[in-house]
Amino acid sequence: MAFTRALDLATALQAYEARQKTDTVGNNVDRLLQYTNLRKGSFDKLFPALFSLHGLDLKEALDKAIKNKDITKNAAEVATVAINKAMEEMATEWPELDRKTFRAIDRQLQGFVDAFNEGGADNISKNKVNEMSAYMESLKELFKTPLVVTYFRGDQTRVASLKVAFNSFNNLRDQVNRRIKKFIDEELTANRITNSKLKDQNYLTTKIINWGHTTADDSIISGKILAELMSAKNALKQVDNQGEAFKIIVNDFLEKTGQEKTTIKLSTGDLTKGSTEVLQLIISSGLFQTALIQNRRENQQDLASLERKWNLLDAVDRLKLLDTFKVNSIRDLANLLLKVKSSPSVLDNMQIIIIDAITNKKSKSTKKSTVLLNSTTPVKKRRKSIKIIKKTTPNLRIDTMSKLSQVEDETSLLSLQGLMNSIAEQAKITRLRAILV
Repeated sequence: MAFTRALDLATALQAYEARQKTDTVGNNVDRLLQYTNLRKGSFDKLFPALFSLHGLDLKEALDKAIKNKDITKNAAEVATVAINKAMEEMATEWPELDRKTFRAIDRQLQGFVDAFNEGGADNISKNKVNEMSAYMESLKELFKTPLVVTYFRGDQTRVASLKVAFNSFNNLRDQVNRRIKKFIDEELTANRITNSKLKDQNYLTTKIINWGHTTADDSIISGKILAELMSAKNALKQVDNQGEAFKIIVNDFLEKTGQEKTTIKLSTGDLTKGSTEVLQLIISSGLFQTALIQNRRENQQDLASLERKWNLLDAVDRLKLLDTFKVNSIRDLANLLLKVKSSPSVLDNMQIIIIDAITNKKSKSTKKSTVLLNSTTPVKKRRKSIKIIKKTTPNLRIDTMSKLSQVEDETSLLSLQGLMNSIAEQAKITRLRAILV
């Protein structure tokens, strides 16, 4: 299914990038992944992306700017002309992504993943690196420039629509924003508009062309959900081969975070370039992130807040998937996840809770430490469930940490001893010592 392919590709890309960057951690994939940031930024840089510059989204952004008195109606009309010119240039200059080219990209990505998985994907030998590198070089050739998927020409009253695919979200965003900024500056100057907020790069890219990740059908397209599933890869290996648990969890993420409401729709009607058939292939492949123009508040505040509240353990518990994961309790699943070596974000969050309990202080990052906890339970209440032994002193050293096995864990999701063992396994002791001493 699309999301299982996305997960395989994400794991291979993460491990390959880490292997290219360092020779000091050996060839073990789990160890390599410790050096890779699994948060959204990493996926934005590595994972292929599909951009949707929909005319209606852009018009809505311009209309809101007029309503808020940020820009004049005249400036908005000038911006419409400029954006249409930018899209026309991109659609004309960049080659079309046709079925043949898409199939070639698909083959290279699949070959890359197969090379990684050969032999169980437990390590990346020199020969495996060379084989994967050959596929990456072929992909670079296919992705010399962004590829146009669909294009609707605009006019003075209608903003154009353009869908473009490229090898990474970061690279594509920068190219598209740069093109639009250039044409808007030119049109504003030509129309002698000198003091418009549209000339401000920050305003333009946060209020008018602010990019947000979205969903297309049931494919995985968000770095957040990819990171969550990668952190649970050992547990997910035990899931049925049909991938039903994947689908349930991904759909829960899309529903609970509002992603299902921000969907790239299939285009219909006359196109000057591209094909809806190719667009369907991209959406269903699970090999591309998808992004579209969103209101800044919706993208960076509303949706981001919902994403932060969602976590895998809550979803498994709520959806009653313990049997599917072949564990008896959420505690067992959580302990299993903590042992996964490709999950620094999970361990970092649990470290914060432990440090707060030991030092009896409130870390600045504690409010964000909800990855493994029920998001409906107040953080303050959760922390009360951890009791520290009376003999603990401010001068606690690492060699006394074994005594923490005496800590009572009345209602917390995970035992403190289990957490400390997991952190020790992940070589996190150094960081903890620096904070405690």
